[in-house]
Amino acid sequence: MLNTASSLLSGAATNIIIRFEVFGFTGVGFIYAMPGVNPGLGLDMTGGAIAAEHRCEDPRVSVSTIAPLETLASRRVQVSGTLLRDVLYAFNWQPSELEDLEMAAHVVMKQQGLI
Repeated sequence: MLNTASSLLSGAATNIIIRFEVFGFTGVGFIYAMPGVNPGLGLDMTGGAIAAEHRCEDPRVSVSTIAPLETLASRRVQVSGTLLRDVLYAFNWQPSELEDLEMAAHVVMKQQGLI
């Protein structure tokens, strides 16, 4: 989607709003499984307890961010990290470091051939 926006508006000096929605995650828990990153809930909690603590209660989560078109191609990972951080608030999870999310987004986007 970000590639399409960059191509369609090539050469334009503008900001774009990037909107992202998640559906169907009501009752689903989120466990941050990146090695070396403490989820911040204490080491005595099991995976089930962590998932229960971080369960989405909303049927629909909608987030957005504004990005300058001129730098969108080079900031794809940062924009994706910002959107991911905002989505994770619905799972009662507030990352302490945006860089951790950006690193995770980079790994996944690279594996999927998006960057």
